[in-house]
Parts: sequence; structure tokens; C-alpha cells
Amino acid sequence: MGQVLSVRNLFKTYNEDFFAVKNLNLTFYNDHISVLLGHNGAGKTTTIGMLTGLIAKSQGEAKVYGLDLFS
Repeated sequence: MGQVLSVRNLFKTYNEDFFAVKNLNLTFYNDHISVLLGHNGAGKTTTIGMLTGLIAKSQGEAKVYGLDLFS
């Protein structure tokens, strides 16, 4: 069972003082069902936007099967 997606220290800030996503760390594995849960404004849509390239990240890294997602 290997890692499919690994996200480490992912941040998205606006105006240098508002954190939409703050220090997100998560790992998704093969053959597992994984979800992002949270209340309104928790950063779920922003996180997916960063992982798909629609929104630029402020800092952090994400790897899919060991390959850098942001390079």
C-alpha cells in the first residue's frame, strides 16, 4: 500500500495576514477512501484549487506518486 498524494506544510495567505489554509499536512493512500471535511470557510475549496493548479500556493509541497506537483 503506497502513498498516492502527500501534502506537507501547505499554506495559502491573502494580504499577508489572512490564512485560507494554514499548515496543512495530509497523506492519501492507494485503496483507501479519503475526504476533506470541514465547516464553511475551512479551506477545502482553496486546498483543491491549489492541488489542481487553479490557485497559487503561498508555501508548502505536494507530491503525487513521489513527483512534485508544483514544479
